[in-house]
Amino acid sequence: MTDTPEFSRPYKVDALPPKGRTVDLDPGADELAAIAERLDLIALNSLDGELKLRPEMGRQVSLSGSIRAEIVQTCVVSGEPLTTTIAFDVERTFAEDADPLAGLNTSDEDELTDPDLEEPDPIVDGRIDMMKYRPIARMGYMDYTVVDNVFSMDRPDDNMDTVAARHKAV
Repeated sequence: MTDTPEFSRPYKVDALPPKGRTVDLDPGADELAAIAERLDLIALNSLDGELKLRPEMGRQVSLSGSIRAEIVQTCVVSGEPLTTTIAFDVERTFAEDADPLAGLNTSDEDELTDPDLEEPDPIVDGRIDMMKYRPIARMGYMDYTVVDNVFSMDRPDDNMDTVAARHKAV
């Protein structure tokens, strides 16, 4: 993996207007292809979103909005291309004095931390790079995606009696 993200849009914190700034995500074809290659996708057909950067108290900046992507991946069952739409909301906070290594165990001593406590992300050289934060989530057997929000959804056939009946019939 490279240190340079495939899709980077840094913004100067001190240039943000008091009411904030709306950022439209619109990567080019080369950026979409590079992201798809890193994620081992057949294709990343689209990636779009509208994010709002707002200055907050204490030299912090909040980021909120939604992102939508259409991906093409290989179905682990059939091996055929499978097109999927992913949509999620993003909410992050950035601060100049945030520790970029926060949450990492960098000492030999055991340290108790509150897992629900979200530390602000760092502002580096007066800039926020919204696309640098790329968490990974498991989508299925061997499929992963980069997301910022987790949600639950019932399976189309969540009735275990029906599932068991199908297995007996086979």
